[in-house]
Amino acid sequence: MFTILILPFIPLIWTITGFIALFGGYKVFKSIMNKLNDGDKLLFLGMPVSGKTYMLTKLRNEKFIEYKSTHVEKNENFSFKVGNKTIYIDVAKELGGEEAYRGSYEENINESKVLIFMFDIQKYLSEEKKLMYRRECNSRLSALHKLKKENAFYIGTHIDKINKTEAEILKDLAKIIKGKDYEDIMKRLCLTNLTDDKEFEKLKNNIFGKS
Repeated sequence: MFTILILPFIPLIWTITGFIALFGGYKVFKSIMNKLNDGDKLLFLGMPVSGKTYMLTKLRNEKFIEYKSTHVEKNENFSFKVGNKTIYIDVAKELGGEEAYRGSYEENINESKVLIFMFDIQKYLSEEKKLMYRRECNSRLSALHKLKKENAFYIGTHIDKINKTEAEILKDLAKIIKGKDYEDIMKRLCLTNLTDDKEFEKLKNNIFGKS
């Protein structure tokens, strides 16, 4: 069985043309997830309101309470379908996305097999938000880079709020983080929109499906 840990974090829009052509990220994503075995731990980190709680709620097939603010929540013994396969979850632990929870990052990362970091790509690229949101996100990305987690993947959510193509968004992001110590996230990054059920099924298949 899988064990999921979810700290701060989708209908998913995979960048089939622009992203794969530029960075080959889909192959990287598949290679990471195919290293998983039953009982391994997944760790989801990320910014506040980036989709972590929403994803876990959909996996549990429960109603999402939008006003709910996550602090620490532990979910045990549930399952969901991926195609004709049933995925069994032992434990899913979620920590809120606020700064106060960063102190537990390293301990949880060391205990996990795969790390997934989620952030709101619309807020990150916004000129209005960049001095706060982007700076906080960059600080976390830099901290994660220093921990040198090999099996790490990055997901930018809320792509549906940006009036650009996926390839254009990725180019904008690449320019911003060029020269940063964490610029290699471009090789392990995907853009997503959590609110489309069909795209969410694609997300589940890419994370939990075996190729």
